[in-house]
Amino acid sequence: MERVCLLVVTGVALLVSATAGSAQPVKTGKQQEALWLHRVIPLPKQIAIPAHVTLPAAEVGLRLRSGAGDAERQAAAELKALFDAQTGAALSGDGFQIHIGVADAQGRMGAAVVPEVRQLVGLPNSEQAYVIVPVGERKLILAGLDERGVYYAARTLQDLLQGAFADGRVTIPLATVVDWPDMAERGEWGGSAAGDIEWMAARKLNLVELHAGMKVNAEGRGVATIDQGKITAGRLRALKVVPIIMHLDYLHGTGLYERYPGVVGVGNAARTGAGGDPVALCFSQPKSTEMLADWMRSLAAYEGVTDIMVWLSEYHGRCECEACDAALQQGVTQHALEVQAVGKALDILREDYPRLNARVLLTQGTYPDNDKVLAATPDNVQVSYYCGGGRERSTY
Repeated sequence: MERVCLLVVTGVALLVSATAGSAQPVKTGKQQEALWLHRVIPLPKQIAIPAHVTLPAAEVGLRLRSGAGDAERQAAAELKALFDAQTGAALSGDGFQIHIGVADAQGRMGAAVVPEVRQLVGLPNSEQAYVIVPVGERKLILAGLDERGVYYAARTLQDLLQGAFADGRVTIPLATVVDWPDMAERGEWGGSAAGDIEWMAARKLNLVELHAGMKVNAEGRGVATIDQGKITAGRLRALKVVPIIMHLDYLHGTGLYERYPGVVGVGNAARTGAGGDPVALCFSQPKSTEMLADWMRSLAAYEGVTDIMVWLSEYHGRCECEACDAALQQGVTQHALEVQAVGKALDILREDYPRLNARVLLTQGTYPDNDKVLAATPDNVQVSYYCGGGRERSTY
């Protein structure tokens, strides 16, 4: 009986010793570090993994700063989901702590101070920058100046933890990371973008432009719709969903032409004969701008919408009414009138939506006169350059 007890006690002693020893940091070899870096998309600007620790996943805990925003909570939720899926651990242990949160410019994150955060101030796109900092052997801090940076820090850690789980244990790289994006916006429109929001966000892409539904209602007001779920899914993951108002010469099916025939461009030049029968609008008619403002107002009312994209006419059709002809004589083309209308529509909404931004998309129709369109673009309207084929390639 004594022998059995001795074996049990010895076994426990050995188990405790092995568990405690496994939590000690181990130097990371170059080959292992290279493997870890291979998992991270995109590769951070600055990253080093001099050591790592291996311990039971159940001993790892996560702490989110008090007052955390939606994207921070999403970052924490994704890390918890990863641990749960791999090991069933709830990230509630106290053997190793992962701290997540926004810090101020002095590096204060609640009661803690993270001096490394100070170097993010002044970096390009600093609102998306982040640091990952090991503190001693039992803590990893993920911090940024903004929720977006915090989310990206968590995404980097998730990438690093790919393949890091085995037999209920996890190997955590004690990584030191400073990262920021070169480009403020990275994304796409069309194709499978609407269904790829989570996939794109996981790779730190942050922009999806989606077409809005548009119509004129029974009261004669412009109404536009978009999927609120897509907007929310993006916002939680530091990805901006921007609604698109379709090419201004392809508004068939909205009911606009039937309800307000006066907005339809005058003369043969208003129709180019291109596929789908595009029709230039008369933007000398105030109703054209009013309807554009209605559609923009509908979209601005969706929670999380901060920007609206308007696609200028795809083709070179133009209204030949007296007022539009007079504008053309002054060098103001059809597309220039359109971009001016976008600025006016934004001004109409400014009181109700002071932070709303407007964008326009240049097109194959604007290409010959892009200089005039850019010259006519109001200061409160951003411009996206379009290249859909050989003839649109330029140095604009």
